[in-house]
Amino acid sequence: MEQAGAERQAAHELQTSLLQQEAGGQSTAVTLLMVHAQDHLMTAIAVKELAAEFVDLYEHIHS
Repeated sequence: MEQAGAERQAAHELQTSLLQQEAGGQSTAVTLLMVHAQDHLMTAIAVKELAAEFVDLYEHIHS
């Protein structure tokens, strides 16, 4: 979970950097690959949050 969190954070920082560049006037091409990458990032964030919830629930059940 820790490694997943670190990897998610790195991807989120890259995404934020691209957003800041575009907000500053430096446009990035919106390609199918970029859309696909964004989709994967959003899915990874959601799945990691869901996995953390499962871990919490199982720890609660077994305590």
